Amino acid sequence: MTIEEMHIAVNLGVQKIASFQVDNLLPQEIDHELNNAMHRFIKQRYSPTGNKYRDGFEQSQKRIDDLRALVVEARLKCFYYGPSITGFFVDRAPLPNDYMFLVNAYHDGFYDCAQTVTPQTSTYTYSVGKLSLTPPTEGYILLSVNVNGTPIIQVSADGLAASVGLETQDLMDENNYASDLIGDIAIVASDPDFPTDNSSLFPTYDINSLVSHEVTPTAHSNEIIYLFTGPLVTGTLTGVWYNPLGGDNPYTEVDFTLPATSQVTYRAYDGNSAVPGENQRAKMSYSQHDDILALLGDPFNTSTYDSIKYTMEENFIDVYSDNSFFTTFVNIKYIRQPKSMSNALGIGCELAPHTHQEIVEMTVQSILEAISDPRYNSQSREVLESE
Repeated sequence: MTIEEMHIAVNLGVQKIASFQVDNLLPQEIDHELNNAMHRFIKQRYSPTGNKYRDGFEQSQKRIDDLRALVVEARLKCFYYGPSITGFFVDRAPLPNDYMFLVNAYHDGFYDCAQTVTPQTSTYTYSVGKLSLTPPTEGYILLSVNVNGTPIIQVSADGLAASVGLETQDLMDENNYASDLIGDIAIVASDPDFPTDNSSLFPTYDINSLVSHEVTPTAHSNEIIYLFTGPLVTGTLTGVWYNPLGGDNPYTEVDFTLPATSQVTYRAYDGNSAVPGENQRAKMSYSQHDDILALLGDPFNTSTYDSIKYTMEENFIDVYSDNSFFTTFVNIKYIRQPKSMSNALGIGCELAPHTHQEIVEMTVQSILEAISDPRYNSQSREVLESE
């Protein structure tokens, strides 16, 4: 069904044909109920306890076909997170934004029978400054950005005359900066994941690629991030704001340099071997949080390079390894979140076509229950029979 056909089917099911016993439903209301029914459908078909046949995900051909459109793969890069119990470490992989349910997982990594895999620290000396574009006092304009008191970018004479300060597009253009200083500065649009205060996230950014890197800021961006290395790492970064109305103190300086960060820890091999160890691909098995420490300490059930234990926390997969192996990537198959249906945008149901009528009937059931329609019980029986 198209999204329009699903809307028609819902209206017909709620109203009875041409009876108009129920107030007309707005398209946005039908969209809302269809999306709720779709998510309920997915959860019922995924869990064996959520449907009358007690068939969970891929336990029958019907269950395979119900959700196959949402099964996707992802390759997740792992980063060293920290030590676990003695002799074990945790590597962490962030889940995709559209993650819903995990199907399976296996790891790619390196194994070394000599047990020389240890956390090592690499030194990147850099400073980060986050310039807020919100004036310290309402009505002030940004006059310049200074390093150690010297402007590296400043408003033009025309801009100053018009009481228009530096704006985002001015600050993001490297050509507007003093050429003798810009070589050591990276300019990045506002990014909530930028590692300004958590060096463990830094491996997601390549410091060499950031230098002289320019990104167009998003429309809602209200910060400019400067990352500077080399001679400028000990510099002081300030924004000079100006009150175009004058007054006794027309200038305000805001220091927005954050403390220099220098240590990034990662997992690697000891020694100078060019290609130590061997590449491994192995299965992973989930462990409950209250069991993982006991399992790691049990030599018969511990995490090994060919049978790796993992847990899940917040939006991460945590992989446990000892000093004989480490994980570089976690490969997962998962059920993703479906796109929301919208009649106005022409976005229909992403699930297989044979599921559309079932979702419509679940939608009608939900609406009849909400309006306390006496047909609710009979519609509930129809939903069960149609599955």
